[in-house]
Amino acid sequence: MNIPDVTIRDRIIPPRKVLLAEGGAVPASEMAQEICLDTGRNPFGHEVKLLARIGGWVPAGSMLRWDNGAFGVISDRDGIRHGRWFKSFDDAHTWFDKVTGASAHDG
Repeated sequence: MNIPDVTIRDRIIPPRKVLLAEGGAVPASEMAQEICLDTGRNPFGHEVKLLARIGGWVPAGSMLRWDNGAFGVISDRDGIRHGRWFKSFDDAHTWFDKVTGASAHDG
């Protein structure tokens, strides 16, 4: 599996602070990019994705919020996104294996 460097666009954000922007105020090239690394199913039959998110702006209500890079274990149900984000690939992959019932790393 080719694991991207999700930290290439990370910004230094002081603790307890959030970077916000108005929706039309940033170029499309600065939006966060998500890459699907793997998919599986949880015990309820919902599709679960192992994602890599390269840092950038993400929708936050009527504004945009800067999110640094991370790895996520995410599912979409009834139009609502559920899941967790992790700083390390290993932590995300371990959680993905647990949620989907998959075996340990395949290499």
